[in-house]
Amino acid sequence: MDAIGTTAEFLGAIGVVVSLFYLGSQLRRNSRALEAATNQAVADATQERLLAPAQNSELAAAFSKSQTGESLSPTQETQLAFFSRATFRGIQNTFFQHRKGLISD
Repeated sequence: MDAIGTTAEFLGAIGVVVSLFYLGSQLRRNSRALEAATNQAVADATQERLLAPAQNSELAAAFSKSQTGESLSPTQETQLAFFSRATFRGIQNTFFQHRKGLISD
């Protein structure tokens, strides 16, 4: 009887070890998937900001004027201010995601 109990405990211990290896594997896979999703979200947001002037002629004109030193209308100043804030928030978000370990170096 003791031999059967010992064998059952041994098999149970092996099952626990195998389960822990499997769980570790799944956690690593999930971490990689989460990092990939975060990287993709950051890339998508960056691309949207970069395309904004190409898709909005008024914003493009404001950028052009700002780069050549021409004076901007109050509307153009507001457009650039909000665009700059959105860009900063996107970069700030990327930094925080990196600090949390969701974006690699």
